[in-house]
Amino acid sequence: TFTQIVDNIVVTYQGEPTSFSFEGYNVWQHENASGTGDKHRIATYDLMNGITMILDDIFVTEFGMYVNIPVQWGTDSGIKRWINIDKDYLNGGTPLINDQEYYYTVNAYGYNQYGIPKTLESADNIFSIRPQIILTETPAVDIGYSAFTIEHSAGGSDGTISVSVVNPFEITGDSYELYFDTGYYYRDVDGIWKPTAYADSVGRVLSRSSNCSGSTITAAAVASATVGTVDLTFTFDMDCGDNWVDGIVLDLPDDFTINSWDSAGDCSYPSYGQNCVNLEGTLDAITNTITWGDDARSEFGAFEGGQAWTVNIALPTNYPFDVAYTVYDDNYDGTTVDAIGTATVTELGYEFKSIQQWNVLNTTTGVLVVADQTMVSGVYYENIVDGVIVEETAELGEVSNPIFDGLQVVVNGPTNGIHGVWQTANANGAIDGADVDVNENIMWINFLTAPDYPTEQAQGGWFFFVHGGGTPNDMESFYARVFRGSNFSRAIPYDFEMRFTTDALATGLGYKRFEDGLILGDVPFELWNIGSSTPDDASDDYRMLPAILNYGGDNDDAYDFGGEDGHSSAANDPSSDWVYWGNPDDMSPGQAGYDAFHAPGIGNEPTGGWTEVIARTRLMNWNGYVSHADSVLLTTLSDVDPANWTAADTAIFIGRDWFLDAGNDLAVITTAGEYAYGLVLDIPEIGTVYRMITNKPNTTADKFTFGTSDAAPTSMAYSCNDIGVWPNPYFGYNPEERNVVDNQIRFNGLSTNATIRIYDLAGNLVRKLAHSSGSDEVWDVKNNFNITVASGMYIATVKANGCEKLLKIAIVAPEQRIDVY
Repeated sequence: TFTQIVDNIVVTYQGEPTSFSFEGYNVWQHENASGTGDKHRIATYDLMNGITMILDDIFVTEFGMYVNIPVQWGTDSGIKRWINIDKDYLNGGTPLINDQEYYYTVNAYGYNQYGIPKTLESADNIFSIRPQIILTETPAVDIGYSAFTIEHSAGGSDGTISVSVVNPFEITGDSYELYFDTGYYYRDVDGIWKPTAYADSVGRVLSRSSNCSGSTITAAAVASATVGTVDLTFTFDMDCGDNWVDGIVLDLPDDFTINSWDSAGDCSYPSYGQNCVNLEGTLDAITNTITWGDDARSEFGAFEGGQAWTVNIALPTNYPFDVAYTVYDDNYDGTTVDAIGTATVTELGYEFKSIQQWNVLNTTTGVLVVADQTMVSGVYYENIVDGVIVEETAELGEVSNPIFDGLQVVVNGPTNGIHGVWQTANANGAIDGADVDVNENIMWINFLTAPDYPTEQAQGGWFFFVHGGGTPNDMESFYARVFRGSNFSRAIPYDFEMRFTTDALATGLGYKRFEDGLILGDVPFELWNIGSSTPDDASDDYRMLPAILNYGGDNDDAYDFGGEDGHSSAANDPSSDWVYWGNPDDMSPGQAGYDAFHAPGIGNEPTGGWTEVIARTRLMNWNGYVSHADSVLLTTLSDVDPANWTAADTAIFIGRDWFLDAGNDLAVITTAGEYAYGLVLDIPEIGTVYRMITNKPNTTADKFTFGTSDAAPTSMAYSCNDIGVWPNPYFGYNPEERNVVDNQIRFNGLSTNATIRIYDLAGNLVRKLAHSSGSDEVWDVKNNFNITVASGMYIATVKANGCEKLLKIAIVAPEQRIDVY
């Protein structure tokens, strides 16, 4: 959860309070459990937001002045949920000693660019770790192993998941399913977001009341973000002809406590004498009425209708309740017809959110091991955590996902992109197998294999492509041209078709958006949004609006092929005008939105809006001409051989690059005074359909499964080989000793039950230790008579689980102090 600490002392230049926001965390090693000794920063993991190393003014005693130095060491690494430590950073990076206790903290830090100081770091919460050898298991895989077999078992998204090992010893061998669901939440009157089983807001009711004027005010009560209060939301729906109104009065029940209210908005034309007084609103506490504007009958009122504003009140004791209102006519037409009525609030409603989440279920045990996560492709999206909404979208990095059973799962959404464009039909009907798995039906430029696009695979056929504006011939540029701006957000997850139909030839209309803004005729195709992965279900299809931009053609008032693209070795690549795909205001299935947009007819301005979805697409016929021997339709020329053309034949070509005969059948280009020519169709044949398939995001229909049976650790027989003793030699000190009479020599790598016998070099038994639990045993360096042993060499025998190990121990006794009893 990203929390903020508000700083009311340090403010912005505008006087607003500033805040410290979570930025990252540091991993520290400490010398001891109290934190009083040395410490060393092992790693820093921070948000990927451009804030890296943080500098601040720190007073340096030896300089006697403030110095601007680093205080945090972020690198935009992303947040990481685990770390593998195998060094003692306080001792020059030497390897960790088995069974020695080490001390660490993980401290979060925040950042405030205005702050003094600029960063705050949480207090130490020191914990200890003893590295130990696993005695009875051996791992099957290493840390970072990710070669799991993952199946996309349900759904049709282009998303993926990856699974990697964090702790090989915790792998269960179980099977898992990752699935998506929708979490539904509402904010209760206590300010806490709570889950609900309903896919709709809880109890939100609107009530309308009208009078003879036709103007109405609607009201709704919604639990507020401020605990113990309710927001009354009012919407003014004006029905006064061309009139505006001067004022609005709300009369709330007398027992209501009014805490605050919104402004009713700004005037549109104050410089023209519009009555703009009191738009902030005033409260009459005696009558519990709030007035916006006035009753001046100004003939140019401030309110146009459609205003919405909020009044915050203390929790009402009862529902329903009425709020009376009066709307003051501005007398624009010489008549005054005020609106008087009531807005009834039936019951309390709640703000509501639905959030897509992913979960991981252990299908072997039935235990949900990960729940309600929104991290996708390393980006943390809006979520509800402990009743608090975390609205911030943060790029945390892919290794920030939760860890379970020694694993970490990363969920990836698809990149913004398309699978491609396929020709799915021609004049003879549907093309067999015309789907995303049939490469020969690809109808778009393969930028990845042809730096000098288009590819030869399209020779002699129509091709769907995009280029221009000096951009490189690569996928990134393709997307930048076609799905510029917010186009991907409108295109994904839908699929699209360009259909050359008989109906389109007769009635196809376009929009000269980038020229004169008028409706264009003679558009020989239809553009359709065909839903998301439902190509055979027409019930969700709606017709889109083609905007046409002329590109070197012979007819600026029609869609045509008149421009030579020039991307092959010969001048024989006819290209179409640019086509931009737009959404109508009405995107209901069918073509009602298309018809409404073009209702004014050819040569007129359209009705309604046009929202770009796909930009700058063209069709081109790559090397599309046939030889002159096959040009049997060139009947308008006196001879098919240019050497025999008469002046009448050539006159139509003078001064132009591209030429079409009267039937739009012949395409000819001049090159150094000579003519190359051939037969070319001016549009794809009727019945041709091109389909664009976009990448599909994860949905609640998608599931991924994987198993870990091959990665689970295996049991092994206990061996005495791993038994050790530390410190050895013992120089009268162990860093874990806490006082002068605390002596410790530790045996490690033991089984549950073991017997330790310690002898001097003469073979005398010095001490016998019975070990019963854990993997280590502490010898207090005393003999069986509880007296500290003398300096010298000792022999220890350890018997455990049927095996035995012999150890040599060198001891230099600590200084004896007679004042310690």
